[in-house]
Amino acid sequence: MAIWRACSRAERQTSVMALTPMPRNVAAFLLPLLAAAAAPLGVGAALAVGATAYGGCAVAVG
Repeated sequence: MAIWRACSRAERQTSVMALTPMPRNVAAFLLPLLAAAAAPLGVGAALAVGATAYGGCAVAVG
């Protein structure tokens, strides 16, 4: 019997499932920092960062 068959299915999926929320977590951390960095340029610049992120997400998902 192969060693990977000795493990349960849940044990094999754990490492993959742990990586799934990583892009969302990184974006949730970095995009507000980018907006804060752009804020001294004006409110419009900070909102432009948010609009660009939202538009990029819509294109990536759609």
